[in-house]
Amino acid sequence: MAGPEEARAAFPRGLNQPEGGFRFGADALLLASLADPCLATIDLGAGCGAAGLGLALRGAPRVGLLDRDPDMAACARRNADLLGLAGRTSVYESDVREVRGHPDLAPESWSQAICNPPYRRPGSGREAAPARQGARFAEEGSLDDFCRAAAYLLANRAPLCAVFLAERLVDLFAALRAARLEPKLVRPVQGRRGGPVRLVLVRALKNGRPGLELAPQLTLYDAAGAVTAEALDFCPWLAANPRRAGNG
Repeated sequence: MAGPEEARAAFPRGLNQPEGGFRFGADALLLASLADPCLATIDLGAGCGAAGLGLALRGAPRVGLLDRDPDMAACARRNADLLGLAGRTSVYESDVREVRGHPDLAPESWSQAICNPPYRRPGSGREAAPARQGARFAEEGSLDDFCRAAAYLLANRAPLCAVFLAERLVDLFAALRAARLEPKLVRPVQGRRGGPVRLVLVRALKNGRPGLELAPQLTLYDAAGAVTAEALDFCPWLAANPRRAGNG
C-alpha cells in the first residue's frame, strides 16, 4: 500500500470516491489553486475532499471538509488519511443549512471558506443519476444556503472563494451580497481556446467594501486539447486530472 509521500506525489490521482457517485473535476482543483494556502479553511460541500485537501497540500494549517453525504464524508476521511493530512483535517457530516448551531462549528471560526456549489437549479437541465443529482442540482442546499453558511462561519473580513457557472454569475453575486459577502475578484475560465467561457472563479470578502477586479481570462486547453502553460502555472494538478469540469 502506498504511503503518504507516494499519495501526495500522485494527487489528484488515487483519491477515494464513492462508486457511482459524483466525481470531482478540474473545477475543484482550480478552486484549491485560487484560495490562500496560509489560512485555516473550510470547504463547504467538499465531496471526497479534493479541493480542501489540495489546499492542505499547499500548506493550509487547518482544513474542514463539510458534506451532507455520508459516503462522501467517509471518502474524505479516507483521503485525508491516505495523504497523511488527518492531523490538519476535520470532516463534518452536515448539510450547509445546518451549520448554525452545529456543536463543532462555531460562528466566525474560520479564516477562509471555499465552495463548489451545485451549478443548476432543480428542473433546469438533464437529470443525473440519483447518487450525482445533489451535486449537480441545488435540491438540498441552494446557492443562498451556501453563501449564508460561509458568512456564518467566516471571521470578519475573511474571504470566500468559489467556482461557478459563468451564465449564473449574476445569481452568485446576488446571493453573495445578500449574505454580506462582497465580490472582490472574478476570473473567467475558458475550457478550450476559442470556445465560450463556462466557469468563473470568484473571491468575495465578508463585510468587504465595494470594488471588483476582473482578472485575465484563464484558458485551460489549447485547440488540440492539451493543457495550456498558463493553466499549468495556475494549477499544476491539471496535468494529472481528466478533462472534465465538475458539477456542470
